[in-house]
Amino acid sequence: MSKRRRKKRTPPPEPSRSSPAPKWLVAGAAVLLAGGTAAWFAAHRSPAEETPVTPEPAAPASPAPSASVPPAPISPTPLPSPAQKPPAKVAQAQERFQKAVQLARTGRYQEAIRAFEEVARLDPSSPETLANIGKAYLELDRPDEAIRYYRGALQLRPRSAGYHDMLGVAYGMKGDYEAALREFEQAMLLNPSDASVYNNAGMAYERQENTGRAIEMYRKAIELDPRLTRAYGNLARLYIQMGLYTEVRPLMDQLRAANPNDPAAARMLAQLDSLLESGGETATGQGTGLPVAPPAPGPEDR
Repeated sequence: MSKRRRKKRTPPPEPSRSSPAPKWLVAGAAVLLAGGTAAWFAAHRSPAEETPVTPEPAAPASPAPSASVPPAPISPTPLPSPAQKPPAKVAQAQERFQKAVQLARTGRYQEAIRAFEEVARLDPSSPETLANIGKAYLELDRPDEAIRYYRGALQLRPRSAGYHDMLGVAYGMKGDYEAALREFEQAMLLNPSDASVYNNAGMAYERQENTGRAIEMYRKAIELDPRLTRAYGNLARLYIQMGLYTEVRPLMDQLRAANPNDPAAARMLAQLDSLLESGGETATGQGTGLPVAPPAPGPEDR
């Protein structure tokens, strides 16, 4: 008698390990280069596509750096209820998702990651979950893991401007500004009205010492969102570094008119006033509370 050959069973892939993961979206993405590449961003995502979670960022992020404008809060993207899935599993995934969001909001990012990974095992088709894991890794200053998860989120939702933007932020934290700009450009193509993406791109160009393009991006960010205080701060700091003091006053007047009741704008205006009155002696913005670009990475950081 001939023996029957048993077919080898291929184990299913582990979604949260093999493919990059989730996102805990920010409302508008803002990057403040202040105090080192770890502080590359204070995020906030595109409102049309996602809503924000708070630790931050942003920055996000974010990681919130010293000597920078306070980052905008973020809130979680709601977990979608996929059709044709067992109701019990959907309910379990949603319950764990909300638990993970609460952990992230209280700054318990490592626990939040574990909770989001449980959600990913229950529902491996959710790009939001993967993006939230990526966001938590950014908060922990671990951009390599964040990149892996944002790539996974983009595999599931390739036309998400927010995911491209946050992936660019992760590359920026690593000091890979070419890769960051590629992602920001994709985000601009998909959502040309998101001012914070232009602000992020301006910072990447600035790190490449392409001041012309940096100024262009900051101006575009302000044109799209006249209330984006971070973009004013970045542009003013750059003007001061270049010795273009006459450009700063009109910019301050514009910020004052756009954000008359914003405490962050008031603090920035006071700092700029002090700088200009002192003749720009601290022209780099160091010690002023203005966003400061981090030092260029050394060979060991590349």
